[in-house]
Amino acid sequence: MKERKQLFASVNAINFRMYNEVSSKSLPAVILFIDNGDVVKEVDSELEDFLTKLTRDGAGVGIYTVLAASRVNAVRYALVSNFKNKLAMFMIEAGDIASVVGRSSYTLPEIRGRALIKLKDVHVAQCYLPVPFEDEVSYSKLIGEMIADIADNNTAKKAVGVRIVPEVVYYEDIAEYAKLEDRLTVLGFNTENTEPAYLDFSITNQLVVGASLTGKTNILKLILTQFNLYTESKIFIADSKSGDLQDYEYYNHIIYMDTESQLDNFYEKLSGEIDNRQKAFESSGLRLRDFCASYFQALVLIDDGDNFIELCKKRMAEVEKLIPKAMELGIVFIVTTLPTKMRGYDNLSKMLKSDQSGIVLGNPNEQNLLPVQAPRGYKPAPDIGFIFKRGDTHQIKLPFIAIEDMNVKIQKIA
Repeated sequence: MKERKQLFASVNAINFRMYNEVSSKSLPAVILFIDNGDVVKEVDSELEDFLTKLTRDGAGVGIYTVLAASRVNAVRYALVSNFKNKLAMFMIEAGDIASVVGRSSYTLPEIRGRALIKLKDVHVAQCYLPVPFEDEVSYSKLIGEMIADIADNNTAKKAVGVRIVPEVVYYEDIAEYAKLEDRLTVLGFNTENTEPAYLDFSITNQLVVGASLTGKTNILKLILTQFNLYTESKIFIADSKSGDLQDYEYYNHIIYMDTESQLDNFYEKLSGEIDNRQKAFESSGLRLRDFCASYFQALVLIDDGDNFIELCKKRMAEVEKLIPKAMELGIVFIVTTLPTKMRGYDNLSKMLKSDQSGIVLGNPNEQNLLPVQAPRGYKPAPDIGFIFKRGDTHQIKLPFIAIEDMNVKIQKIA
């Protein structure tokens, strides 16, 4: 609305019709439909104030509002008075009809679809259903066919649907938003703007912080589920003592470690991946940043950072040299930890801790590894987390990864 007012001022137009007549580029009309205005106050107390302003100023700039309500008192008078045209259908109290359309010499008979409509004056109107039908099922089907036909014949730009975050998010709800080719892993939905929320793998060190049973391993499974659709990627897993990721041990593109005896194989395979990337980079002729963005992705998922440090003790010095080189060549490290862990001052602990990007689960105020604070009145929930990236924090709604999600399109070694 502000942008339109500025455009109108630039050509000295006083209304929508005049702007489209004098401007070289016309604006489309915008129509906002609100079905059941009764719940407006329940959604957000500030929303009703916004709608009052929108209905007062919007029509002048080509933004029109159509609002339906089942009760007169459901919408406050300041908002109702902004509507120039009003329609009242049958109500139990005759006085309620008058409060909508004003005084009239007409009385509304109990005939389905009969209404009083206020334009300049009050008139009797008959409303009709859009399709003939026999029952609710046939009505729903025929309405769907009509809408599909309208959509097929529409030549204008398709409107973006209003996304609503479901009460429970499943993996299938977010799967279509994955953007692995852009080094973005979708984690859930932003609870404020309902847009997909992503973990940015252009940052090669990510931290997942949360108390026990807050879903840290679930985050790793969510990432793995997406990457398993792209078996050309290289994945290294350093599991926790509880072995929550052991289902991935025998996949052919995954290097798995959960005991000290597997460290040598883990180290050698990771070292070999780094050597291959170094050779590919030297022969690519690209800048390092461009090479990392274009080369296939590799992940190191560490479930419990302190346990990983313990597993690496016998080759600590070598691992400390290896990890910075891996990160430099675009290999992403994702480390989970409890809020009270990862307190060591050794070089490996410092390398694995990131204050640039990560996820906080549970109560953010119980940790200080990432600069994230809980909003006022926040109550921790198992499907809510906070994603942090270079100073910006967003609350997100997360899915739970089930076994059937993990096995999507994965070729497992027999």
